[in-house]
Amino acid sequence: LPAVAGASIALFLPAFFLLLLVRSNTVETDDTKFVVRAEKIKSETKKKHTLRMCRFLGRTLPMFALCAIWPAFLVAFLLPSMSYSSGQWLLSLHFALVFLFQVMGTVRAGQSWKQSTEAAQKKKLKKLANQKPKKKDKKEETTPDEKKKELEEFYSTFHRTKHTPPSSKHPNEDTALGVDPAISVTNVVTALSLALEFIQLATFPFQGEKDETDDGDDEGNEVVPPKWLSKMHGVSYGVDFSAFNADNYDFTVTALGGGWVAVGFVVILLLLFVRQFCVELRMYGLYLNHGNDKAANAYFFSSLTGAVVYGHGNAKWIGGITRKAVELIADALYLAISFQLVRVLTCIEVGGDVVLLA
Repeated sequence: LPAVAGASIALFLPAFFLLLLVRSNTVETDDTKFVVRAEKIKSETKKKHTLRMCRFLGRTLPMFALCAIWPAFLVAFLLPSMSYSSGQWLLSLHFALVFLFQVMGTVRAGQSWKQSTEAAQKKKLKKLANQKPKKKDKKEETTPDEKKKELEEFYSTFHRTKHTPPSSKHPNEDTALGVDPAISVTNVVTALSLALEFIQLATFPFQGEKDETDDGDDEGNEVVPPKWLSKMHGVSYGVDFSAFNADNYDFTVTALGGGWVAVGFVVILLLLFVRQFCVELRMYGLYLNHGNDKAANAYFFSSLTGAVVYGHGNAKWIGGITRKAVELIADALYLAISFQLVRVLTCIEVGGDVVLLA
């Protein structure tokens, strides 16, 4: 298990990021091609298998170095030995690369939605085209009186159901449990996530108070925002911006503490990925051991790995708790965690020397 967990982080997770660059427009909405490839892999020789694994390692190891080794090398060795302007340019380049991966992820998600929608429409049209119209027997034709009677029954039923209170037996799970769907756990988490993101973006211009070193050129024209806006922005990011001073000991402590908390959230996210990967890999292996190749292929195609690799985005085997945890960390707290991680790159003065807080 430790070897599989380590391989999932060091090999497979970087390979997922690489797919954003090399297969951003490639989406497979059904497992037809996947089944063909799976049969070829089963019948390949040891030489071909070794070459395929070497190609995989040649692609994923550089991506692992870029995602894990390069940031540590950048902070520990490069930035402390560079000038301020050079370090600023290098950090800008690094963050631009991170944003590029985010943009490519959005592009692939858009392609997945577009091609999945088109495939569903084609399937529906094909099903309608294959349906043969039913021939109505002359003896079954309704008379005008019968049609009138059907209409009267329809309107009577409509009027009756319109003024009848809804039944307590509802197919919705939340209603069956006595919970209004409008305030279900899923909707509450989504609403809180959107509210937090709105506060973070809306209060972003008010993150700091007036600078004491202001030369006063705009005196009389400056609009000073209320302090509560700055406080609200700080709360949404989990930081007190009034103490944003590198000479302040409290700032150093809180910045390091916030950085470690952010690292903890990232570790939790990685552990959730490892757990899901191991569970799906085990189930896939059980299907193969029982000789049910068809069920194994269907399970893998709809797994988290299959959803990412083949781009369809329909991961069916993720539990509700895991979904909510990932949504909370990777969506609602994304800006706050990113800010806390970047915050540790602040420079502080130690013994007359300016060093990175990290």
